Amino acid sequence: MSATNTSTISAVQQLFELVKQLPQKEKQQLTDLLLEEHDSIEIPEAQKQFVRSSILQHKKHPELLLTEEKAWSMIDQNQPNESL
Repeated sequence: MSATNTSTISAVQQLFELVKQLPQKEKQQLTDLLLEEHDSIEIPEAQKQFVRSSILQHKKHPELLLTEEKAWSMIDQNQPNESL
């Protein structure tokens, strides 16, 4: 880990400790500001189109979908799906 990453992590941890000491009302104000910032993030149109296309393909071929359990198992094992 680089020195920059380490110092950033340290700064975030220090900030978190300071935030924990704030009164509840100020914590809520900070949360609201962070959520507003998060909501203003733009998703590129190409990414939206990719997701829409994927949804359509899965609707046409639902048999290709994996169960959540199978997906997590594959992720945990870090192995590709042999059946695809």
